[in-house]
Amino acid sequence: MTETLKWPYTLLLTLYCVGIFILSHHSSPPIPKTTLFAFTGADKIAHAILYAGLAGCLSIGLRRSNDHVRPWVQCFIPIIFAILYGLSDEIHQLFIPKREFDWWDICADGLGASAAQLFLYQWIWKPIRVENK
Repeated sequence: MTETLKWPYTLLLTLYCVGIFILSHHSSPPIPKTTLFAFTGADKIAHAILYAGLAGCLSIGLRRSNDHVRPWVQCFIPIIFAILYGLSDEIHQLFIPKREFDWWDICADGLGASAAQLFLYQWIWKPIRVENK
């Protein structure tokens, strides 16, 4: 069985990726200029949140597009996708003035994607599986 995404989820995932690309294409990303985001590491939190959303979009899309998604696909493919997209985003930033490649951003991307998967498994997918038994 091959897990695929139905077109609405493919479109959502594509638009999400385009949004991240547009944000990273700016020399100075549009981060709110408030004291709430004025601390070291605030950009890592933003990375974690954005890539948690990316992994969540893919995970939900896989689940709703397929009757029986293999557990390893449901868990690890969204995380791997988010990390690889984060890596491509960091490479893209090498060509943007005032931007640079940062391994810590990729770590934050992976952490956010993993947190999203943990949340979805613990509070969404696991209760559904228990109810179906």
